Amino acid sequence: MAQQKPVSPLNDIRPTLERALATRLDFVGAYSFSKTYTDTPNPSLKIDGLGTVGVPLSTRDAKAIKSKAKLPASGKGAKADKSVRSTWELDAKLVEFPNPEWANFMQKRVEDACRELGVKYSASSPRCEPHKLILSEPGAPFIPHLDDEDEDGVFAAIMVVLPSEYTSGESHLSYGGVDVTYDCSQTSLNTTVIAWYTDAEHEVNPIESGYRLALSFKLIHNTNSPPPALSANSDFVEKVKEALLSWKEMSGPQVPKKMLYLLGQQIEYDDDSDEDEDEKPSQPKKPDAKVSLIRQIGEEIGFSLGTATVVCCLSGFSANHGRNYYGGGRNRWAQHMNFMNGYNDDDVGFGEIEEREMKIQGFVDLNGKTISKSLEVDEDIELIPKNLPRIVESGYHTKQESHSGFLKRCEFNVPHTGIFILLTSTPGYRRTVLVIWPNKNTYDVVYTGEGLKIARDTLDKAVESSTELAKYVLSRVAESPETILPSFCRAALRWNDCALWSSGVGTHFWHNNSPLLSNDDIEGAIKVFGFQGVGKGLEPSLAASPTNKGSLELIGRLEEMMNTNPGLDEDCNTETVVSWARQQRESVLGDLKKLTDDDVEIVIQTSISHDGGKFLRTCVMPQLLKQAEPDVLVKLASEIRKSVIKPAKVKTELVSKLVIAAITASNFFQPIPPPQPTYYWTHRANDSEQKDPNLESFQKFVQTCRSLECTNALALVLEKAKSTTGMEPTDAFKRAKNVMLPLLDYVREGPGTFPKKPVKELVEVALPLALSQPKEMDAPTVRSMVNALGMTGGGIDSVQKSILPKVLSSDVPPDPQLALAEEIVKLDIASREGTEKEGLEGISAGLRSTIASLASNFTKTVKLATTANITSAFERCGKVGVTEACSAIVQRVLSSTAQANDAQLQANLIPLLSPLYTISQSNAHLGNVGVDNLLKSIIQRWVEITLGQKPTYTASSLVSLTRWTCTCAECQKVKVFLAKPSLASPSLSLRAIGAPARRHVEGNLISSHEAVKTTQDYGRPQGLTIDLSDKMKTPLRWEKNRTAGIAMLTGISTNEQDLYNILGEYYATVLKALDVPRVNKNAVASTPQPGKPQPAVGSTPVSARASGSQPMHAKPQPTEERPAKKRKVAPNEADVIDLT
Repeated sequence: MAQQKPVSPLNDIRPTLERALATRLDFVGAYSFSKTYTDTPNPSLKIDGLGTVGVPLSTRDAKAIKSKAKLPASGKGAKADKSVRSTWELDAKLVEFPNPEWANFMQKRVEDACRELGVKYSASSPRCEPHKLILSEPGAPFIPHLDDEDEDGVFAAIMVVLPSEYTSGESHLSYGGVDVTYDCSQTSLNTTVIAWYTDAEHEVNPIESGYRLALSFKLIHNTNSPPPALSANSDFVEKVKEALLSWKEMSGPQVPKKMLYLLGQQIEYDDDSDEDEDEKPSQPKKPDAKVSLIRQIGEEIGFSLGTATVVCCLSGFSANHGRNYYGGGRNRWAQHMNFMNGYNDDDVGFGEIEEREMKIQGFVDLNGKTISKSLEVDEDIELIPKNLPRIVESGYHTKQESHSGFLKRCEFNVPHTGIFILLTSTPGYRRTVLVIWPNKNTYDVVYTGEGLKIARDTLDKAVESSTELAKYVLSRVAESPETILPSFCRAALRWNDCALWSSGVGTHFWHNNSPLLSNDDIEGAIKVFGFQGVGKGLEPSLAASPTNKGSLELIGRLEEMMNTNPGLDEDCNTETVVSWARQQRESVLGDLKKLTDDDVEIVIQTSISHDGGKFLRTCVMPQLLKQAEPDVLVKLASEIRKSVIKPAKVKTELVSKLVIAAITASNFFQPIPPPQPTYYWTHRANDSEQKDPNLESFQKFVQTCRSLECTNALALVLEKAKSTTGMEPTDAFKRAKNVMLPLLDYVREGPGTFPKKPVKELVEVALPLALSQPKEMDAPTVRSMVNALGMTGGGIDSVQKSILPKVLSSDVPPDPQLALAEEIVKLDIASREGTEKEGLEGISAGLRSTIASLASNFTKTVKLATTANITSAFERCGKVGVTEACSAIVQRVLSSTAQANDAQLQANLIPLLSPLYTISQSNAHLGNVGVDNLLKSIIQRWVEITLGQKPTYTASSLVSLTRWTCTCAECQKVKVFLAKPSLASPSLSLRAIGAPARRHVEGNLISSHEAVKTTQDYGRPQGLTIDLSDKMKTPLRWEKNRTAGIAMLTGISTNEQDLYNILGEYYATVLKALDVPRVNKNAVASTPQPGKPQPAVGSTPVSARASGSQPMHAKPQPTEERPAKKRKVAPNEADVIDLT
């Protein structure tokens, strides 16, 4: 058979095939026909000189026929030639058919053949004449030829193959580019009829065993008109074949598994001719006449055909509601009966369709054998034409069936509206479709959803080779790769088909980067096909591997198998295996796929072990530098650093190249996404607190350069960081603030040295940019700038020259100003370390003035709205030694204390007491900044508005439990509640205790009516809620505040003398308000005596302090001077504590 040229797959096969099938035929019949019959009568074959010959044909009768027959000539007028074919023939004159049923049988078969060949039997009345009795035995084939017409009018031949046992002997027919093969040996014990036009080329394969007995007949045209002539239908054949071949090449979920092509309801003849009915051309309408030709084309290129019935069922309302539709009252029933009596079936039609349903039933092959009772169809891609359901619903059935047998009618009365008729099409609109599918989809079409499972099960059991089945299963490998490929390969092993095995593993060996065949699978293949066969079959899979690691590991697996088990292939020596493995490794390493992290280790190790460092340098490295991602390049560099490549200089060179390539290929400045919107219930850090994600990229490479000892690469990182080309000033400032300066800090804080020149160049770029936006400056930026100057050797002078003038600007926020003061103090102290002038005392007057200016600016504008703000500001000012700044902070807080409410006291001021006292105690120079005065003011405010006067009664005095002797469960709960009342649990609920119990508890509570109030629950059963009264809560609240006050004072100091020194005579007032003799139980001995002189607020303490100065809280010396009059300080808006 001719090899079909490949056809490019199309995007959508349905419209292409539809256009091809719509092509007009030059000739509307088929050039050949074949059908097997199982109900054939016995011909009672009688041969002159032999007698009756039985069928199926026996060997004895075959030899007897051969003794009477002669060899045929190979052509008209030629001599007999046995080399042409092993066929013997007898003239039809020597053969008789005594059984009268045989003539009837042949008459029907002639009609069948004419119908398929496109000949109208009733018009042309062709004559069927016996020609030869032909006996074939094993031997040479029938040479292709065109059957000759022995007389005028012969246009076709019919061959009736009688029952006889034989194998092979296929008949091949070809005409107009269409080839078809008929294999009668599969049904050799039945009778098969083959018919073809004499213009077709005919070839018969030799039979391999047994004998075949056939009768040949000639079809002769009887009328005066020209006999039917065969046309090639070349246009139709070419288009249909091209469409089918394209479909066959297509794959994917959107490719139809089959096509349903709508046929006519019945064979009808063209009526556009003026001829009488008997004289009309003997041809059916073209759509139905194409089936035979499509079948022949399909059989040639691997397609199957069948037919099925499309059933479309509709349900909805009638378009004609009949007479007397509207009406009402008691006459509606009469109108309904009149409507039904006057109803006419012929008037029925659908006015509104509510539901549609299409089913495919009666799926059979072209011989009428049932394939399945039903067939599923994808209406979007498997119907020709696309609107097939609507065509079926269009009412074509009305020519065959009346409404009375087709539509079921049910009526119902809708009140006040009239009568509707609901129609349902039953059994439905029916039409016949031709089902076409590629043979590779047979299991899908025949078994629908179970096709793949059944095919795989069949493949697992198949002993004889079935390539089509195996290829179909392999085509579905994506659906279950873990089971399909091993099943396919096992079948190839059973059939000893190395080419088939290779076709599977070559392209489907990998799934999710893992091999689908185990070592046992591969070893089994080596035992059958040998190492070289398996190796050659796996070579395409090495190239198809998604990763380099997979390819190299597979090579290693095969090499190890043969080394550990050489008995797998005794004909293969070690040199062959080593040579193959080396060649494949070179192939993989010479054409590396894009490297991933998983590839790095095995690629480097394999490259080094393959040929030392030379192969790595000359072949592998150029590929790595071109196609690997930065992260992979870094990992490669790390792997090479750990390797044994010698000399060390070569290793260092390779590492440096990879790191530099990674830095060069990296995009350090990725777009930063805008901050997410914030809402009052969420919290997001300030922009200054957010770390620039690009900084991490630089830090990662700095760490890489240090760990791999690539100083030149570190210089490239710093060079990349200073780029601001094309940036807006605001963006350049952010680059310096969020990337350059933090990167310099990271380099400075890391181990080892750093390249001086690149650092200096980066500092020269970063500092001007960071100082360009004063309002956006913050404390970390100031500290980073000072540290950056230090990396270039700059000291206080450099700071005062390049940074100080910008920071002293009024536009700079307070925090960075104090941060600069802190950095200047650290630099100055560090510069004087080891000298006589150490610490804060050694700061020069000029420098102290600069620091004081920065601190003063800070105290004027810094926000003091929270405890943390106040404590941090006070402590930082104290550390730079500016007592004036500390005093200013104290005065700002003091000015807001007089207006503070209880909530502000509890939230911000009370928590200040302990940390402020601790800070002032630990810094001797802070003794005279007014901390004592601030502490006293806060405590005094607390006593006034929070603690208040002690109630004249106690909680226990309001409760009378002595005479409450009842021990019931409800009373016990109430007594426990009242015995230990608490503001944390001010209510007791007695649910569903019932009315008697409720009244009982209320009666017992009369004696404690001032302590509680009750609320009755009128549910069923009734309940009772008991709440502490406001009068009861007052002493409880005071006791709670007193406990908190004692804790407040002991939090400042556990020494009574310290508290006395802070509060002076007012301490006695505080103790009296708290109704305690002292707040520290273990401090009896240190309790101050009454009448002892007390310090004036704001005076200098007497007790000892560090460095010769007096302690902050010592008792004052007697004095005759009157204390200075307090001045009213205007409140600062930044000091207002707003808790809302």
